[in-house]
Amino acid sequence: MTNKKKEFILRTIKANNYNGPIAGFSECIKCGGECCKKNACACVPDDFQDLTLQGIKEILATGNYMITASYRREERDGIPVTAYPYISAREVDAPQNGIHITMMHSKCAMLRADGCKLTQDDRPSQGLLLIPNGHRGCTCFVDTPTQLWLPYKDVLDRVVSEYTGKTTQELFEKELFPLANKIKRSVQMAVIYDEPVTVQEILTASAMASLGVFYGLFGEEIGKTMDDFIKIAPIKEN
Repeated sequence: MTNKKKEFILRTIKANNYNGPIAGFSECIKCGGECCKKNACACVPDDFQDLTLQGIKEILATGNYMITASYRREERDGIPVTAYPYISAREVDAPQNGIHITMMHSKCAMLRADGCKLTQDDRPSQGLLLIPNGHRGCTCFVDTPTQLWLPYKDVLDRVVSEYTGKTTQELFEKELFPLANKIKRSVQMAVIYDEPVTVQEILTASAMASLGVFYGLFGEEIGKTMDDFIKIAPIKEN
């Protein structure tokens, strides 16, 4: 583990006035990796020694990580949301090139029956800073670290462009409309026929709702219907 990573973890724990245990491998085994089944943990820049263009390519080449994106509600060329790239552990649905710009996340590819595949040195800081709350779940001291990755946006965007021929924003916008329509159809089926939706669909719908995507794409009436439904949606068991 790099000194920078140790310092980040200790600084974060101190900032949250926390003195208790951090979720280790044994804790994750006990709950079966409930959070890991929803999406992969985010990394912070201090998790890595080399974030140059070549360094990031080597990180992706390990097969353990991917470039994904977080989103902010910002008006840009008529699109109400802006995508910001960052590195996380790899998810099972990530393409082979490790570029996975999506709002529909999937199970972490590092999750095994005996816990996380990654060592403490290689595990993302977000995963190391999970705090067991005693109710089959964890509290996380690291939200999606958009702000921390801002200084590396240009180099991450360059990797995305080299590997896909598109910018992070272009990949996001390419997915946004069909994905929003897919979620809309799932919600409509649930409303009309009482069909349950998946956890991933609920998480994606909640993220879209918080960004105002449904209102922006479908108008106030449908947007409100979807926002209201997300709060009470029946969830399909995996």
